[in-house]
Amino acid sequence: MPGIRAVSILPCSMLPADIMLKSMAGIPVTLLTDKQESVPFFGLPVLESSTEYKNGGYVQATKLTLRSTAQLPRNVPVAFIVDCNDGSRWIIGTRERPYPIINGTATTGEADGDGAVTEYEISLTAAKSLIRLQK
Repeated sequence: MPGIRAVSILPCSMLPADIMLKSMAGIPVTLLTDKQESVPFFGLPVLESSTEYKNGGYVQATKLTLRSTAQLPRNVPVAFIVDCNDGSRWIIGTRERPYPIINGTATTGEADGDGAVTEYEISLTAAKSLIRLQK
């Protein structure tokens, strides 16, 4: 993946239905809402995706790692929209289960003046967990 320019979140309930199946069938996936909330980050976020054969079928595991001062919601399932430097857009999460899992580790920062941040690891494993969005 090229470098990440922006990360935003959107409640999974606001996504169109069956975007994973549409993407797997080659149907273009678009978002018809502007209710995305930007997530500020520090350093270089990393987006990784791998596919493996498991229990008679292929599954895709996607992981987004970033450092942020924002508190990500954990009381409502959210999808993550990733905008890359090459203009491509990706989404992690769908309206239906399974939802992305958000793990976070808070740090107080270094004594030399680094701010307190939370390092987040967002992960999702599904038949297709990283979906390309059409522009």
